[in-house]
Amino acid sequence: MNEDKKLEEIYEVMPWPEDPWSEEGRSRYEEALERFKRLIAQEWIRSLISNRDCISLVDVCGGTGIGGIALAKAFAESGKRIDLTITDLRKSALKKAIKFGKEVGVDVKVEQLDALKIHETGKKYDIGLLYGNSTPHFNPWRLVRLLASVSSSISENGVFIIDEIDKIYMFLIKGYELLLPEASKERVVISMHSDYDPITGEIKRLEFDLVKKSRAELPLYFWGLAEVMAITWLFFEDIDFLRDEDSKRGQCRGLIVASKPRRKITPSDLIRNPKILIESY
Repeated sequence: MNEDKKLEEIYEVMPWPEDPWSEEGRSRYEEALERFKRLIAQEWIRSLISNRDCISLVDVCGGTGIGGIALAKAFAESGKRIDLTITDLRKSALKKAIKFGKEVGVDVKVEQLDALKIHETGKKYDIGLLYGNSTPHFNPWRLVRLLASVSSSISENGVFIIDEIDKIYMFLIKGYELLLPEASKERVVISMHSDYDPITGEIKRLEFDLVKKSRAELPLYFWGLAEVMAITWLFFEDIDFLRDEDSKRGQCRGLIVASKPRRKITPSDLIRNPKILIESY
């Protein structure tokens, strides 16, 4: 099955609030808008946008565009013109992004594209964004490829913003739950552990929609905040972290800001799988 179809099936089951017309989805958009209004004051971003009339922005794994559109809206409200591109593998999500952008006054371009191939478009962006807890979709082998691709697509003084929550606390300190309820207002879903691969580090979760009586298996990697920042540092010269004001003790969430791509490791350097991955699959 194609990757885009796999993702479509997973998001049919997984209760992720990405519909911008639902109460939960609209709440996520409004939350993102407030977070990004604070983000604009960060020194690297303030310096970046000070000498540009138009800001080019790419929302990686953007889905329905809640993060990218909120960031574009925050820049627009500060008086900047925005050239926004949203990328995702799911065509259905990108259609919603275009519609939602029109409703809130943001022009949206879309690219149905694997996140590991952002560099293949040949475009350079002032700002890259990975929003909405997307890092679990990338095991360590895939994350370095993602960062190589994104850093190759960011302008010389540009930044990459990653929305992240520390999963070490959630799953190692708080405790990994065998059976986890993931109900929302629209769905009743439970998930459970099904497998673990020590080579990729992926934990597979079985997701069951009790209303639609459907299921999907979802491979995830539970990143710690320090790991994501350290690996991102290999691809960018400097790293900052803007911790959310409402983060509770131990439950740390915020925005990682990576400045100035190094471009020392390129996507072509990582095009071949290492021996361990070739022999394991």
